[in-house]
Amino acid sequence: MLNTAQILKLVLLNMEKGFRNKIMTEQKLLTDIQEFLARDKTQSFLNAASQFVELLEIEIIDKEDFFKRAHLALIDLYASGHKF
Repeated sequence: MLNTAQILKLVLLNMEKGFRNKIMTEQKLLTDIQEFLARDKTQSFLNAASQFVELLEIEIIDKEDFFKRAHLALIDLYASGHKF
């Protein structure tokens, strides 16, 4: 039969192993996210989205100009998203 000290040691060892696995999983996830964000296709999509948002944030813009620019921006956004 295990005494209290032995049980505590086993619990701490299991906790340490769990933390080590969690850290490794988080590091892998971080690496996967960084690789995803570094891809050309991801950057292209994010750039197209950013350009569309910038268009939406223009406070004073002619309606006709907005529609022309929005049309082109949405085409770019769709095309870059379709390449995923």
